[in-house]
Amino acid sequence: MNEELQNRDMDLRELFVAQKYEAIIEILNSMEDEDVYELTTTNWNVVKKYNDMDRVDLLRQHLTFVAYTSLLVEYAGQRTLLPEDDFKEKYDLFEEIYSKLQLA
Repeated sequence: MNEELQNRDMDLRELFVAQKYEAIIEILNSMEDEDVYELTTTNWNVVKKYNDMDRVDLLRQHLTFVAYTSLLVEYAGQRTLLPEDDFKEKYDLFEEIYSKLQLA
């Protein structure tokens, strides 16, 4: 991810923490498909890595990031930037994480 996209990601995360969802959607709507896709997959890969390591403690500690990434995945799916099977795989990860957090 280039520096400009990293900065955009940080801005979006700050808006997420501030619960300014309409502003997030406006920004995402203005972004190129490739950038939204890259942002989504890059963040999802981090969440997946924590999950694959079975680091429920890290998932819980960074729950806001997990939730933000879930929003990105849902948005990318609605915008049809992810093939249906890819969207299902990504979305299923968040259901798995939710179950793990309920048990922990």
